[in-house]
Amino acid sequence: MCIKHKAGSVPKTIGVVASVMAMLAWRGVKAQEFATEETSIQQKFGWDFYWFVFGPISEEIYEQLDEMIEFISRFPNETFLIVGHTDERGSQIYNKMLSQKRAEYIRNIMIQRGADPKKISPIGVAYAEPRFPKAKTEPEHTMNRRITLEFSSKKRVKELQKKIRRLK
Repeated sequence: MCIKHKAGSVPKTIGVVASVMAMLAWRGVKAQEFATEETSIQQKFGWDFYWFVFGPISEEIYEQLDEMIEFISRFPNETFLIVGHTDERGSQIYNKMLSQKRAEYIRNIMIQRGADPKKISPIGVAYAEPRFPKAKTEPEHTMNRRITLEFSSKKRVKELQKKIRRLK
């Protein structure tokens, strides 16, 4: 096999690996949950949800959302943020609006499926917190388009609001 052919297969392999990791990322948090105490979960918790493609929501996606809802219900005295993220493509204004709509969309689905609306707040941060800064490949852009479920705190909300203002 020539070097040029081998080099062409590397991006494809990375893309496949990134896609598989994106689909399975939410499972890592669940494993962490059982391995730590509740106080540790609150310090390290972050549930990434990757699903922004055209077409209807699959049953697997609903199952992931149901797991998030069940996780939230385990913490009756806590509130959560659903943080919407975009990739860097597009204007700042468009991405701010899109990230907020994504967060609200996921929140609404979770409420329809039984989540307490008082426990989850949506916030869109556009591309202020990329997984892959200066993404160049489609799998990297895909990993930047996500929803994050996090424990809410005044400090975290202020941090996100500051990042949003910096995008102006």
